[in-house]
Amino acid sequence: MLLVGCLTWGIGAFYTLYLNPEISHYAAGAVIKSAWAERLTREYGAKIVAVGGSSCEFSLDGERMLSVHHLPLVNYCWQVGMGAAIMVESGISALAPGDTLIVAVEPVLLTVPFDQTSLGIQLSVAAHHREWTMRPALGVGATGWFQSLASLRPGGQHAVTLMAKLLRGQQLYRYRASDYHASGWKQTEVRTPFEGPSWHHVTMSDDARRLFRNLAEWCQAHEVRVAYSLPWSFTPAVSAAKFRQENIEFLTQVVSFFPVLKDLSLGVDPLHEHYADTSFHLNGAGAMLRTDELAHQIEQWDTWSAAELQALRAPAVTPSFAGLAPDASGIDHVHD
Repeated sequence: MLLVGCLTWGIGAFYTLYLNPEISHYAAGAVIKSAWAERLTREYGAKIVAVGGSSCEFSLDGERMLSVHHLPLVNYCWQVGMGAAIMVESGISALAPGDTLIVAVEPVLLTVPFDQTSLGIQLSVAAHHREWTMRPALGVGATGWFQSLASLRPGGQHAVTLMAKLLRGQQLYRYRASDYHASGWKQTEVRTPFEGPSWHHVTMSDDARRLFRNLAEWCQAHEVRVAYSLPWSFTPAVSAAKFRQENIEFLTQVVSFFPVLKDLSLGVDPLHEHYADTSFHLNGAGAMLRTDELAHQIEQWDTWSAAELQALRAPAVTPSFAGLAPDASGIDHVHD
């Protein structure tokens, strides 16, 4: 029985690391991002590393940032299913003294307790960076050998979904490795209906506070400049005021850890035509605008003061995302 169990686990782990279309996609992305980071370090010395979820991965065009704004930026962002801790750990592994870190993790991940996801663990192993989960530099979300090994098994839902796609002759994963550009920026031809905005809680979780506190200390110790950049989300006019207030309430907490870049939109983008397949995934036109705006903020190092954010607060904010977990938001946890 033990032999059968080990054999079954081994087959599952081999599939996860080498055949799973989702993990294969992000493992290919990890190679691309790492290569661009190494090139920027070699050719420009100090560089900019952006970390976050897919709102960042789809919105920051590193090639444009370099060719138009002369800012060497690597897009080290993933999808929300990886978890906030993995997003940050993977990015800081590419940093060197003198670099700049732009944290663009979505508020929806930072306002709930952290959960070390199987997807994040699988990526760390497939990308040959087990330290992202087993020995995290920031000390948040560490896993042991047993949890890491157990997480290499494909889940039942994944098996059912994969079989259904095979029977229907569908593409096994929504995105392709060719969707990645050299800088780690991703774009897709997929277009699906979506609504917005991507609502979230307004209070940072204890896990997020610990992550940001440790990150601020790590950046200071390693001579890395750091700032937070609020992601953009498609927001219909009817929801704009409420969503903007939720973002302001969230930023009043973030600013106590490190600077927040002054994006006057406060995460609100009213133009549906800027997005591809979710309310967070900017298309080429939207990404150009977001990239240019961020470049200006970095060049000027224009940040909100705590007093400015406090002055923008409404008397009270009632969250529109209460009671939902990150996966329920529908922002980008795509397994198809």
